[in-house]
Amino acid sequence: MHHSKEEFERRTHERVRYRGHCLLISSNISCEAYVINLSDSGALIAVLDEEEIAIDDNITLTIDLANNSSANLQGRIAHIKAHFIGLECHPCTDEDNVRLHQFLESANLPLHD
Repeated sequence: MHHSKEEFERRTHERVRYRGHCLLISSNISCEAYVINLSDSGALIAVLDEEEIAIDDNITLTIDLANNSSANLQGRIAHIKAHFIGLECHPCTDEDNVRLHQFLESANLPLHD
């Protein structure tokens, strides 16, 4: 059985459904958004208003985690569809990495280094 690269990546970077607040910052904007799902290599977020962003823009994302902590991630915009923005991103610091992994482990999500 042959699987596309997209199907393979979806399996190896499983996402946990998570509804939480986040702050998206790029060179053009700083806006509040909502996390739809999250993994250790990316996130899908929703913004309420049209924003001046584009695919491949570099971003910083601060996510409020359910365990009363937050994690800062850096990366890029991978795709945009209406108000949904797909991000490829990784924790900024070792501490952010620990907080994110603890949160994802609490959801029994496999992690990838």
